[in-house]
Amino acid sequence: MEIGSKLKKARLEKKLTQENVANLLNLSRSTISSWEVGRSYPDLDNLVAISDLYDVSLDILLREDAKMVKQLSLDTKQKKRFKLIISLLVIVIISTAGYLFMLEKSYQTGLEIPLNEIEISNIKLSSVSQNDADTGITLRATSENAFYRIEPDNFLAYVDDESIYLILNTIFDPLSIVAKKEISESNSFMAPDSFSNETKVYLIEDVKKGTIKLVGTIGTLTK
Repeated sequence: MEIGSKLKKARLEKKLTQENVANLLNLSRSTISSWEVGRSYPDLDNLVAISDLYDVSLDILLREDAKMVKQLSLDTKQKKRFKLIISLLVIVIISTAGYLFMLEKSYQTGLEIPLNEIEISNIKLSSVSQNDADTGITLRATSENAFYRIEPDNFLAYVDDESIYLILNTIFDPLSIVAKKEISESNSFMAPDSFSNETKVYLIEDVKKGTIKLVGTIGTLTK
């Protein structure tokens, strides 16, 4: 016997009309009728409510009706899939909002990641002549830290006697998959006569109140 016939038989044994059942389950009478004639099936929640109302176990209602069992299994899987999709969407929205907030608040001039997580190469003067007020430096900087990237626009250069000090701009970016970012020319400065291939280039963390907080030597200058 299919579930529709079982539902009708159980209802009649309880001396209930389709209208009575519909009112008790907050459904329409046509829905109850559709179940009983096999045009549609109750979902799991309604099936449990019917089981309680008719005092009939789920095992009896579902027994010998493979189609109904398959439908219930499909409905359950769809509900789980829907809940999973909703949960993932919520996580993505929250993560994106948090990421954008951190990105907006985290940009600072100055080094934010350890020196050993930055690889710098190809340090060169951008001007051939000495005593040139438009002298700049170009270099290639690589961030090994997946949570920070180096801004590829401009960095700051300070000249002190025979040394050059650089400040890189870094930004917190946990979604960045970048491993290498080329840095463009630094701000212009006056190149002294003492610049040579042995000129030391240092990376500094910040300049505050006229003092330099040195991070480390990153190489020598190449003309």
